[in-house]
Order: sequence, then C-alpha cells, then structure tokens
Amino acid sequence: MTESRTRPQGQSEVATQPATGRSAAARPPRARARRARPHQADELFPRPVGIAVRVLATLFVAVPVIYLLVLSISPEVDVSAGDLLPHALALSNYTSIWADSDLLRGFTNSIIICGGAALVAVVVATAGAYPLARYRFPGSGPMLYGALGLQLIPGPMLLLPLFVIFSLLQVTVGLTVIGSYWGIIITYITFSLPLALWLMLGYIRTIPREIEEAAWVDGASRAKAAWLVVAPLAVPGMVVAFVFSLLMGWNDVLFASVLTTSSTRTIAIDLQVFTLDMEGQSLPQYAQLMAAGVVAAVPVVVAYLLLQKYLVGGRAAGALK
Repeated sequence: MTESRTRPQGQSEVATQPATGRSAAARPPRARARRARPHQADELFPRPVGIAVRVLATLFVAVPVIYLLVLSISPEVDVSAGDLLPHALALSNYTSIWADSDLLRGFTNSIIICGGAALVAVVVATAGAYPLARYRFPGSGPMLYGALGLQLIPGPMLLLPLFVIFSLLQVTVGLTVIGSYWGIIITYITFSLPLALWLMLGYIRTIPREIEEAAWVDGASRAKAAWLVVAPLAVPGMVVAFVFSLLMGWNDVLFASVLTTSSTRTIAIDLQVFTLDMEGQSLPQYAQLMAAGVVAAVPVVVAYLLLQKYLVGGRAAGALK
C-alpha cells in the first residue's frame, strides 16, 4: 500500500518538472529580451532620432567656437582671404592684442564691476530669499512678482530714466555717478538682483526645515541656525546665482556704453572700440579680434566650470540621514 501511494506522488513530481522546463525553453528569445529591457519612459523620441538631435545640437554649438579658435591662431592674410584652415600658426595674435589695444584695463574693470555687482547681488538675494522661503508676511507676494516683472522690462526702456536720475544726482548733490565704478555696479545689481532672488528662493525651499528645527532644539537662535546650517547648504545655489549675475554684467554693452568712460569701460566696450579702430585700417585685424574674443570668453568658461562643479543634488536630503 505504501508503494502504491508513493509512486503516483513521485510520478506527478517527475511529470511536472519537464513541463516547466519545456515552457521556459519554448519561450522565444526575443520575448525574453523584450521583457528584460526596461521601458525608457524619459525618451521622447526613438533612440536614433535622439542621437541625431544631440549630434546636431553639439555641432550647432561647437562649430562657431572651433571656428573662433581657428581664426584666432591664423595669420591675417589667411583670414582676409577667407581660408578655413591656416597655412601657419600665428600665436602672436594673443600677444599683439595687449599692445594694440587697452584690453587689460577693460579686463580688470570687468572683473571689478561685474564681480562686485554679482557678489553684492548674491548676498542681498540670499538675505532676502530666506525669510520669503520660510515665512509668510504681508507684501511677500507682491515683492516676488514685482521682482519677476522687473525682468520683463526691456533694457532700452530703463536706460533713459536711469541716465536722467544719475544726471540729477550729479548736478544737484554733486555725486559723480556717470563714469564711476559704483554707478555701473549699482546698475548691474538692479538687474541681476531679481534673478538671483528667485534662484535663491527656489534653492532654499528645497532645504528641509527639519535641519533648522534640530538646530533650534540644540539651543541655536533663528539667525544662528540660518547662518550655520542653511547658509552652508545653500552654497551651490549661491554659486549658480553668482555666475548668472556675473554673466549679465559681463555681456552687457548697452548700459556700459552710456554709464562708463574711457577709464571705467568694460571688456565688452573695449572689444567694440577695437572693432571700430580696425575699420580705418587698410587691412582689418580680424585674427586679433578673434583672439580678443577668446580672451574675453575665458572668465565665462571658468564660471560655467564652477557651475557644473557645484550643481550636485541631494546635499540637503543627505544631511538628514
């Protein structure tokens, strides 16, 4: 009886094992591969189309930069003839620009003016964004939307009123605003502060409030917790705001051409003056102009490298663990 009962059980187990094996073996390999590969939900286009779009976008950005670099090391004769590739390297273009024009002074003025304006804008924006991100008080909404609306006003519409105000201060009070460093610095702070405020507002809102509450429990005041806890975590956002504020002043030509003089003009105005001086020559120095453009773009490239370094997510989230 025992053998008769155990045999069917063994037969059933043996019979079921080949069935599962046959089902696994009978499954098509393409179906297994299709199930194994996860669905790429973040891809808007098919993979070949996405690769083609990335390649075209890279070429669209890289070709002008490469052409600028090639022209900056080409002889003036090759550039005037329209040759794409130089017959010889002319690295002397980078040394001639400092002797033929006053780019060094413009370079120094740009660092002082744009760097100082960006630094002040970031400090003021951080101090203003913290209470706007943590507290609700009357007038906070109109203040934010007013700063956003200021970014929508075109620059030429503000140039004349700003020039009139500075001229009245210079005539009535005796303050030399037009042509001074602090006059153009205040102008750049006015235009970069709203952008820096919104950038810091969005970044401070991502910092969890529990970090500050833990500092309050340990006996720190609100100001001390903001300085010792929130400010170090907001450094990446400060760097981003600083870089964008720096670029707004570095690339400006409109306000710098009106509110500066020959002793305070920036690198953008010096490049414009350098171009105008070449028009009266028999052979325009296009290669030197390209070399000056490369030199003027170096701080911008360094700024973007710093931006990529500090754009690391999850610093505030990791502080809670």
